[in-house]
Amino acid sequence: MRRSGRLVGLCILLTWPLHAQSESPVFSILSVNTAQLPKLVESTHQDKRIQLLADRVLQMQPSVVVLQELWTRSATRAFTKRVQAAYPYIGLDRSWGRFPLGLTSGLAFFSKYPIEAMYVHHFTHYRGDERFAKKGVLGIKLTVGAHPVFIFTTHLQAGGGSKLLRWLDEPGYGISWLRRYIPGKKSCADISLLQVEEMKSFIDKQTNLEKDYVFLTGDFNVLARSPQDVFDPHVPDYDHYDRVMEILGGNHVYDTWVRNDPRTKTGSTWDKNGKARENYRIDYMLSLGLHPRKGRSILTDRIGPEITDHLTVWGEFSFLY
Repeated sequence: MRRSGRLVGLCILLTWPLHAQSESPVFSILSVNTAQLPKLVESTHQDKRIQLLADRVLQMQPSVVVLQELWTRSATRAFTKRVQAAYPYIGLDRSWGRFPLGLTSGLAFFSKYPIEAMYVHHFTHYRGDERFAKKGVLGIKLTVGAHPVFIFTTHLQAGGGSKLLRWLDEPGYGISWLRRYIPGKKSCADISLLQVEEMKSFIDKQTNLEKDYVFLTGDFNVLARSPQDVFDPHVPDYDHYDRVMEILGGNHVYDTWVRNDPRTKTGSTWDKNGKARENYRIDYMLSLGLHPRKGRSILTDRIGPEITDHLTVWGEFSFLY
């Protein structure tokens, strides 16, 4: 639910030469962490919040809706029922969740375009409370104009979890004489990088980054340190932002967020007073590959703190033919 990275959406010219003859109509993507956790964990106005989210989505009318932390069946049913007339094509992770809570990845798509294929991968690396959810990456394939468009979403490792369970991740479960037999889990930052490596390998198997339009969005829980972000260079980069970008493609992965858009916020979570945190971007919308496109993303406050604890990533793109 928390942390930062460098993904979001609206309209900026990316660094490809624009030599194509024509452009597609604007294609928009809305991505948001819904904070719909199991009611045993968090039950604050969940039914009301999911209805408000559906109403706001219908007002904003993106081409594709991308959700994270949609972890309850009641929320999934309520949202689907409310938006299905406008978004008849739905991609859900329907795999059986991890015992004992039965939680899947919590990832979902709602699209105005037919979903031609769906792809899911569950991470093999995790620690803390994450062991109760099958976190991973979910993707869909669409056709927009004449070209295939792939959208993937994820929700990476979110901290070490509750103190009650941390002993399960320690060498030897915290018992000194067992440490030589049970090495324990890697750090949260290292696990995030391992998850990114899994995700990149999975995406590469489904797409051709030289020809396809590929987007990756979601809650990365990695603090953004792009040239547009403001941060203290003396603070250690414990979230390994640059390493995440390197794994995902280096020069061929583009953070579409633009700071100079007057509509954007600089942080992607709400503080305890209901204000957008400044310079704390952990939710992204990335463009992968070599195929030319135009577009940008922003962090918008149109879905407010009464609905979820994250701001929304909104992106608009045109595809070049």
